[in-house]
Parts: sequence; C-alpha cells; structure tokens
Amino acid sequence: MSSRIDNLAPPGSLFKAPRLERRKSRMRSERVHDDKHLALVRKLPCICCGTEPAGEAAHVRMSSAAHSKPNTGTRKPDDKWTLPLCHDCHMEQHSEGELTFWHRVGISAVHWCVDLYKMTGDFGAMRSVVMRSFRERT
Repeated sequence: MSSRIDNLAPPGSLFKAPRLERRKSRMRSERVHDDKHLALVRKLPCICCGTEPAGEAAHVRMSSAAHSKPNTGTRKPDDKWTLPLCHDCHMEQHSEGELTFWHRVGISAVHWCVDLYKMTGDFGAMRSVVMRSFRERT
C-alpha cells in the first residue's frame, strides 16, 4: 500500500490539495549607487540656469516606459537617473513638484539622464550633453 495519497479530485473541485507555491518576492531590489557618476554630475553646470558647478545631483523619480525607467514612488531611484542642479533650482524642483518643474523649464528629464549616463566617466562629453540641452531649449 502506498503511503502517499494521490489527489484524484476532478478539476474545479474544492477537495483538491492546497498548492504549495512560493509567492513572488515583493521586496524591492537594492538601489544602484554610482558615486563616481554623482561626483561628476555635481561638477557640471546646472541644467536649468547654467550655474557652474551645479553642486547637486537631483534624482529624477518619474517613470518613462520609453526609457525603461520604472516608477520608484517615494524611494530614491538609481544614481544613473540624476541631473545637475544648483541648490536654488533643486529646491524649486522639490517645492513645486517634479513634473511641474521639468515641464516649466522645458527639460525632458529622463531623456537627459539617459544621455548623461551614457557619457559617464568622460567629463567633457558629459558637459557637452548639458550644453546641448541649453541649445535645444533656445
């Protein structure tokens, strides 16, 4: 005689044995830090007003399906999603709200983060990305 009981209940039956599935982990993955990238971003001119050096790296939290950027909610995103802002512009960005701020200044923030991160490690190339953002807005 078998010690195991076979589950021979018909499909849809309430007499089926419970499934022992593992739930997908709802734990968030760790944020990716890139201290070298942040240090270079802080040395760039402010992408809004041109103050040089900007001094601060503003993390862009909004999502973008076009750039495969997930919504992080209130959690700070990976360091590759940063733009150079001076202190005054950074405080404006926080006080008026991210979407409103970027729209008002005419900057496609996620697009410029992608371009800037592609050039990380090459300060001259990163600076040219910021300067190109000025030319495209004027």
